[in-house]
Amino acid sequence: MSDEDEDLVSRVAEFLRTFARRDDHDSAQVGMLEISDRTFDAMQDAIARQQLAAYPPDVELIVPNNVCGTLEFDRAREMIRLGYDLAERRLG
Repeated sequence: MSDEDEDLVSRVAEFLRTFARRDDHDSAQVGMLEISDRTFDAMQDAIARQQLAAYPPDVELIVPNNVCGTLEFDRAREMIRLGYDLAERRLG
């Protein structure tokens, strides 16, 4: 391996190590969990759009995707309440 290749490999390895040790939620530098979460959200959004186009619902409730994180199970009651509130407002 040439010196240039070794330099590239070491820079990539250092870049990947920054993800492994990141604990904060700095928006400029996110961790692997955040990347996985965003990837999952993007995939789920694409699938949902296809399903809605194929089978349009009679009523659609839109819950913002930034109100709760994927692993925030402790907020389940709050999210369920939000769903009820949105439905009540939408269905009046």
